[in-house]
Amino acid sequence: MKKMSMCFPVGATIIVTMILLRQFEVHLPDFVMGLGYGVGIALELIGVYSMNNDTSKWRQFNLNLFGR
Repeated sequence: MKKMSMCFPVGATIIVTMILLRQFEVHLPDFVMGLGYGVGIALELIGVYSMNNDTSKWRQFNLNLFGR
């Protein structure tokens, strides 16, 4: 089994935080709530994809794009 990426736990944490904020009636703008859910779901999908597939090409692209 491959090593788990940090994207999945971070995404799950963001989604749980958004759900708890809504449960305890913390009033945030709808844009912020939607952004939190969207980022959380995106990170979870990236984490699941990286567990099942090879992401070495994606990592090499990021290193070339942003320079290290």
